[in-house]
This record gives sequence, structure tokens and C-alpha cells, in this order.
Amino acid sequence: MAEVDGASPKGGCQGRPAVGFEPLLRMDPAQQRVGLCDEGIENALYASHSIRGCVGINLARGSTLDALTLRKICGLRDEHQFVERIFEAIKGPLADNGRAIA
Repeated sequence: MAEVDGASPKGGCQGRPAVGFEPLLRMDPAQQRVGLCDEGIENALYASHSIRGCVGINLARGSTLDALTLRKICGLRDEHQFVERIFEAIKGPLADNGRAIA
């Protein structure tokens, strides 16, 4: 998480509170896995307890993500190469245990 913390969305005095960056990072693979567009995954977060659990969002404790926020996060992900940086960070510990990412 330290790799991407600098670009993490911060809560302001207006609008919805920031969700946090870990759920945002979990959102992309969940969205890809179920094959939904940004609006579709936004709706699924409200409708599906299992997707909320996978992403780490609890509606009783805070808000969820909207499609616009998801698009912004995808832009940040690409701009800052989060996926590549995360894979680089975990390659060493995996190799130490005789494992690799293809």
C-alpha cells in the first residue's frame, strides 16, 4: 500500500468522504472478473453483498464508489503505473518462497 499511498484520494470538507485506496485497488480486478462497465460495477456494489465484501466496502460504515470516481481511479492507475509497481513489490517475496507471477 505504501507504493500507491501518495496518490490516494483524500477526504475534503465537501462531498462524500473518501473511501480509501485499498477498496479502489480491489475494485478493478472485481470489475474485470464480472465483466461490468463502471456504471455496472457501481450498481453491483449496492446490489451484491459478495462484491462489496470482495472490494471491502461496508455501506453501514461509509459510502461506496460512483462511476466517475472509478474512471478517475483508472486514470490514476495508468498514470502512476500502480499495477506494475505492485507486481514489482511482490515479486521478491514470492521468489523467496519458490513462486512466481506469470
